[in-house]
Amino acid sequence: MRIQLLLAVAALGGGTAAWALVRGGLPESWASLAVVVAARAAATHIFRLDRLLWRDWGRDDGLIWTASALSGGMIAFLAAGAVAAPLPASVAIVETLLYLQVGSAAALRGRPGRPKQARKRALIYGAGGQGRLLLRELRRDGGPFEPIGWLDDDPDKAETVLAGLPVLGPIRSLPFVAELYGAEAVFTAISGLTAEQGELAAEMAQMADVRLYVLPTVRDALLAVQRSRIAA
Repeated sequence: MRIQLLLAVAALGGGTAAWALVRGGLPESWASLAVVVAARAAATHIFRLDRLLWRDWGRDDGLIWTASALSGGMIAFLAAGAVAAPLPASVAIVETLLYLQVGSAAALRGRPGRPKQARKRALIYGAGGQGRLLLRELRRDGGPFEPIGWLDDDPDKAETVLAGLPVLGPIRSLPFVAELYGAEAVFTAISGLTAEQGELAAEMAQMADVRLYVLPTVRDALLAVQRSRIAA
């Protein structure tokens, strides 16, 4: 939700600043700015910008942001022409450049002054209370794992965002998800994990070629994370 608000503010501020720079003042009608904000919202949804982690900004994230910025500017220009809103091409170009600057500033903000040890991208199987406790532990500074998303078999949780991480699919989708997001490990965080669930998780992890940490209790999960931190 916070990133959606930030992107809306960036779109509104960028559009207003662009119009002021190019036209020498505020627009007579705010319809063009509404088109800009709507175009940015569409680009955000298309490129799933809510899944970007600016604290660990990478090259792929920069490419995604750039593609979104360019497409958002193009969508705004075409939409403005379709609804007869006054949005000159020069305004769309300047607004896009300002929007790109927002991504650059966010990326620089997330980069520390000293090099950090590479963290293993990890998935959490079980988006419940136990999973959130594990997520809190994994997010501690200096940990060897970077949680990137949930796996959960509950269809009601599909395509949702919980505790800042997206639910990427059920455990059967692990091979596809691991390949798509570069995951190297998966933690089970389900109270009373059944033998069938454990066997399926192990089979999917083997197919995905990722390390499986079977953690049937919160205590076991925290101990495993502490051991991994010491070993790293």
